[in-house]
Amino acid sequence: MTPETGSSSVGHPQGAPGLRLNTCTATEPQRRFEVDPALSGLSFLRVLRSELQKLVWLRATWWLGASALVLVLLFAWMSGASLNSMISWQQEDPGAGLPEAALRDMALETPLTGLYFAVILLGCIGVIAITSEHASGSVRSSLSAVPRRVVLYTAKALATAVVLGVLAALMIAGILAVALPFAATHGLTPDFTATETWHRLITHWAGVVLAGLVGFGLGAILRSTAGGIVTLAILLFVLPMAMEILVSVTEESELVMTLYRWQFANLMSSFTVPGPAPREGIGSFAAGVGMGAWTAAVTVTGGLLFRRRDA
Repeated sequence: MTPETGSSSVGHPQGAPGLRLNTCTATEPQRRFEVDPALSGLSFLRVLRSELQKLVWLRATWWLGASALVLVLLFAWMSGASLNSMISWQQEDPGAGLPEAALRDMALETPLTGLYFAVILLGCIGVIAITSEHASGSVRSSLSAVPRRVVLYTAKALATAVVLGVLAALMIAGILAVALPFAATHGLTPDFTATETWHRLITHWAGVVLAGLVGFGLGAILRSTAGGIVTLAILLFVLPMAMEILVSVTEESELVMTLYRWQFANLMSSFTVPGPAPREGIGSFAAGVGMGAWTAAVTVTGGLLFRRRDA
């Protein structure tokens, strides 16, 4: 039989009834703790705010965002200079020039093309939004604070979408600030009351955000920054070139053409084109649905794996 002391034994304050100290091992039984009902519970908005703070204060986010902004601004300036050269050449040979409507579309569409080159940098932000915690092991602390993995993963994805949306909007505003003076010089300022103009701006913005979320999903699936970035680069740049070669080799096989049309990079291009669908292509609405399906497939798969795998 183990000797025990009462509540007034050494090591316990007086007046603490019910606590018994084991004099052999000097241990006491576990105490029961109750949750203070006055405390506010863990809400999704609190988790989302925490994930936004993590991503915003990550130095890689600032470096990648700044690099993407410089890239698109430089491309917009080059597009404006190219437009000046084309107009000068057209004035020397009026018969070989483009109609005014085509030049007006080019004055807006060509500078926005720089977003396709910057999307890999913003996609990297999507990748590191989740892989940085896996690499440092801090994901265990996040899971300890937010045990519900679906809530944590959803908050991370939404925080990534918000940051990418803000960066994409800043880049489009910068492109317009650089490109519009070149267009105004030749009377080719886009008509911002036209639906087609806003269609181009909004679809370019949405395409950048969806591509970044694909990077986020790849990061969740692979749990590797290098692996996620390389896979995203293959999806956006390597696969389109490989598919073009395959189309030419197979003499435009129906199966190969279908795969070529519905690859993510081709959908990004088709998504930004206003007007009816071309005869053998994909319309803007169908391309948007296809991009949404790509994004959902990758992010949902990443979420299922995030929920089931060990941290």
